[in-house]
Amino acid sequence: IAFENVDYAQPIRVDSSSYRLAVNAGTYNYIVLFWVGNSISKLSDLVELGVYKNPQSSDQPGTIRVADGESRDDVDIFVDFNTINFK
Repeated sequence: IAFENVDYAQPIRVDSSSYRLAVNAGTYNYIVLFWVGNSISKLSDLVELGVYKNPQSSDQPGTIRVADGESRDDVDIFVDFNTINFK
């Protein structure tokens, strides 16, 4: 799935924030949140912020199944900005 020209700007200095992202129906085995700087010339320019974890096993990535017309609000990704090395 490619999302181009989408602004998911989030507020700063808050304990948590929410956003919505429309996706096609299907199974998503690995959901990751990336920080995108001013430009991307190669994949290593992306900075991983966090991964959706399996609620029963936090050392494993979580899987989400989305049916046609379904809405999910249980995909929580924890981001600790104190541990991120922004480029």
